[in-house]
Amino acid sequence: MNIDAGISDLAKEIHVFISNDDRDEMKQSFEAIKNAFQDAKLHIFEDKKHFILKHLGTEDFPEIYEVARP
Repeated sequence: MNIDAGISDLAKEIHVFISNDDRDEMKQSFEAIKNAFQDAKLHIFEDKKHFILKHLGTEDFPEIYEVARP
């Protein structure tokens, strides 16, 4: 996986969300991003799978709102 390190110059912060039960491909991507951006804020969850409505069972995801709000 090629990750452009210049991305960090375009953002104040980088946040990465992962769930312990997501697919292996997502876990590999998470590791690559974590290694590429040492200052990234990591948000690791239990039992959220891929953070879609089908898996969450709700449209509410306050943790991402806390990160994204101005």
